[in-house]
Amino acid sequence: MRAVQTDEAVANADGLQQPYLCDACLGARLPFDPGREQEASGSSSLATPELHVQGGGGLRGEGFTERFDPPNRRDWHVADYQFSHPDFDTDWKRRNVRISAGATLSLRPQKYQDNGFTGGSLRRTVTTHFGRYEALMQPARGAGVVTGFFTYTGPYYGTRHDEIDIEFLGRDTRKLHLSWWVDGVLNSHVVPLGFDAADGPRLYAFEWHPDRLRWFVEGRLVHEVRAETSAIPAVPSYLFFNLWAADQRLQGWAGRTAEGTRAQARILSVTFTPLQDLLTGVPLSKPSDDRRNREDAERG
Repeated sequence: MRAVQTDEAVANADGLQQPYLCDACLGARLPFDPGREQEASGSSSLATPELHVQGGGGLRGEGFTERFDPPNRRDWHVADYQFSHPDFDTDWKRRNVRISAGATLSLRPQKYQDNGFTGGSLRRTVTTHFGRYEALMQPARGAGVVTGFFTYTGPYYGTRHDEIDIEFLGRDTRKLHLSWWVDGVLNSHVVPLGFDAADGPRLYAFEWHPDRLRWFVEGRLVHEVRAETSAIPAVPSYLFFNLWAADQRLQGWAGRTAEGTRAQARILSVTFTPLQDLLTGVPLSKPSDDRRNREDAERG
């Protein structure tokens, strides 16, 4: 996600910071700070309101597989607050996250507010670190609409801004937008998919190693960066999914969101495998599980 929230925004929202925008597309994009959903302002939660830090980093940690059927309510937080950031035309609303045999994020138009839309944002309540992050998901279609799957930490959490992103721009869901932030500095890359991601759920993943990042589509490596050529995020981070409408200032990157636009993105499952388990070949999900989830989604 891309954006940096102001102190006023922090006071009004403890939950979702959004740090993603394409420098190449924007020229100078503001970093997004997604951790500001204040319980006091009505942010709701599938989880306890506290932010829990899991593990101090390193190779080990606790892995998980979440299929949202039903979810572990202590593990997820839903953003619910008005969001003021020049790159977003979106407020976050709990009603835009529906949990039933998966998570459905919705984008809806709204009137008589500073932002023209409300979107959905879902965050893990504990940090994770090195390892493999994999989601069976279907992004939303529509100009100006952005679907995000990413890890983030930043000043709101008392750290520098590190982030790893998978994003889909609804204007062209035949491309995968990858980015990584290290101490607030953005790098990005675009991958042609060869199919339309909005047509149905598929597997997308990234691996976070101390010395490299790797992104995968349906188990196929599509991009890799190494420490020899790029800085690598290092700080334990929170896992996010979100759906939002970009402000007009980003139309060169995301397109212009038409008035009245509605969209939905679906997350059927998400798995985190800690690096130690990844290196020793201990999977948390099986290909047969992923195939079954996809078949169930397509039938539904």
